[in-house]
Amino acid sequence: MGAPRSPPPDLRPRLYVKDLDHLAQLVKEDAAVEARAQALATRRTAALGVGGALFATGLVVALTGVGNQSCHDSTPFPGAGTMRICESDPTQTAIGAGITAAGALAAMIISPKSGDLLDVINGWNTAHPDRPFELSGGHQPLLQQEAFSTGEQHCTSNTDCPSGSCRLGTCSSLPTSCAFDSECGGGHCEMGTCSPFPHSQPAPAMGD
Repeated sequence: MGAPRSPPPDLRPRLYVKDLDHLAQLVKEDAAVEARAQALATRRTAALGVGGALFATGLVVALTGVGNQSCHDSTPFPGAGTMRICESDPTQTAIGAGITAAGALAAMIISPKSGDLLDVINGWNTAHPDRPFELSGGHQPLLQQEAFSTGEQHCTSNTDCPSGSCRLGTCSSLPTSCAFDSECGGGHCEMGTCSPFPHSQPAPAMGD
């Protein structure tokens, strides 16, 4: 008996998710998951807004402190000529730097964490196992496997799917080729092709 054949390639198209707003759009058919995804998108927008505003404010304050110079005449050592020395306002510069740092910290706190994103993905995958999201290395980019089926028609065997095959209880337009019985939706895999009849039920004879 030869080695088992490898499973057929997954031909379902994959859709790259660009950002959290795009994710919310993709899951809009599920109101509960969409609400959670939209909340993450709102948090991300708020983080960018708050962080950007504080960063800009701190930068202006720091530059203003650099521009507000106080000058005085000084003699470096006895016998030397008088030199005019100007110094920026260190207090205002430090305040500006602190505001900038606070902006970066606020953005980090408000921004959605990876665990929040995974909660949304897990919620969708649990409710829609036929169209799961996948995560590539580093959790980006997100991938959605679209169902490649004939109108999401449910089935128990290939006879329920005139133009395709029964896979995991759903009619699919993928070819009926197979490697394992589990791919044949109640039938069995024979010579690399899904048969709608289980092993215990022989195919009807010609003319019956």
